[in-house]
Amino acid sequence: MKRHLILSAAIAAFLTSTAAFGVDKYPFKPDLDKQNVESFDQQAAKVRKEMDKGGRYEYIKEEDRAKVEDGLNFMHELIVANGTVSAMREDDRIRLFNRQERINALLTNSDGQRIICEKSYQAGSLFRLTTCKSVAERAQRQRDAQSTLESAQNHVEMGLTGAPAQ
Repeated sequence: MKRHLILSAAIAAFLTSTAAFGVDKYPFKPDLDKQNVESFDQQAAKVRKEMDKGGRYEYIKEEDRAKVEDGLNFMHELIVANGTVSAMREDDRIRLFNRQERINALLTNSDGQRIICEKSYQAGSLFRLTTCKSVAERAQRQRDAQSTLESAQNHVEMGLTGAPAQ
């Protein structure tokens, strides 16, 4: 019995110590019930800035950018109509949450820091090679390849006609 009590006390001490040291999967938990129009507009402005050139989500497709904008506007109107998230009816909270999830999915897919790994066969070998690149690196590589191709096409056309291609 004494062993059982000592073991229980040790487990309880371990669990409280990990909580005290902040070992948590989600260290920052925003209080959504306190979200108001002003705090939402600040967050929306940050998202919009990150979608600009040089931002974390700069590689977002135009149609996805439009969906994010529509979603942010929808969420803004929903919060304006209720004042705060805590004042919303349950069905409005669900609509707000669902729209936020759609926006997060679009932004996550366009995150320039997101890593994508692919397996491919190495030329002249049967071994598969795994390569991992960020979305930003892949986009840069695609732009470089397109530029090289256009340059080669212009060079060939110039050699055939003697004049630059128009």
